[in-house]
Amino acid sequence: MKLFKLLFASIVVMGLTSCLGNSSNTITQEFTPYCISYVTDTNTGVSTVNSGTIYKLYNDVDNGTLTLEIGNLKLPNGTYVSLNIADQRYSFNESGAMVVRVPSYTSVVAGMSHTITNLTFEYYNRYMGQQSFPMIVLNYLIDGMYSARVIYSPAYYWGTTTVTDQDGKVYTNTAQTSFYGVQFFPDKNTAAFGAFSAKFAENMPALNMTFKDIPYTFSPSGYSLTKDELIPNIGDTPYPAYKITNFSMSGTWGGNQYVSFVCTIDTEKIKGEFHVSASLAIMPANKPNTGN
Repeated sequence: MKLFKLLFASIVVMGLTSCLGNSSNTITQEFTPYCISYVTDTNTGVSTVNSGTIYKLYNDVDNGTLTLEIGNLKLPNGTYVSLNIADQRYSFNESGAMVVRVPSYTSVVAGMSHTITNLTFEYYNRYMGQQSFPMIVLNYLIDGMYSARVIYSPAYYWGTTTVTDQDGKVYTNTAQTSFYGVQFFPDKNTAAFGAFSAKFAENMPALNMTFKDIPYTFSPSGYSLTKDELIPNIGDTPYPAYKITNFSMSGTWGGNQYVSFVCTIDTEKIKGEFHVSASLAIMPANKPNTGN
């Protein structure tokens, strides 16, 4: 399991290929390794969760259009479809994300036709220093029956962390250098959570902590993770001196995320119970430019 070595040590920088043709400069990106497909039959409520769907993006810079290629998408009835949504005009939202909205489109791939409706695509290419933290938000309806969305994994979020110690003293951390990540493993039905440059007390050193093997549930609107007790890893080493209890994380797809847990620290310099809560978003509050 590529636990947070993928999430942190190898923060994803998608390959960009510039293809100079006669009429346009096209940037190609493939998101396949970082996308989980969640498809629900809107008639029966049956869902399927799987990796391996191909997601490619072609950005025609000169004409300001995107083409989205989706291949080998598994439906709840066990069949597979491939889709191509071509030459869609894009814009940028207030957060700097590249955005495409498609009310209706007929995709024809290898002679197979499918109607795509209510497609929303957002591409965030966030930067912290020299590191890139790309993320896509994608959802759409296939043939009026199958609601499909991408679950980007690993995904990173920024926001405000509030910590209350056992004496009622409150510590607030709004630093952009502190952020959180979540990574889903559909084959195991578990997730991993990461707190990067985490500080839960004024005199606590900034640590990269990972919590693994957390059960999760998906729904059409979002997800939740819960576990009664966790021992975080710092690097590859478990640290029982930072025991985690009452862990909870929930979020809406493409929206806000909420995290809460209790960290009981028992070290030579710090001892006590710290109640941690964080309200998180895709974009850092004071970092609106994604560099797109």
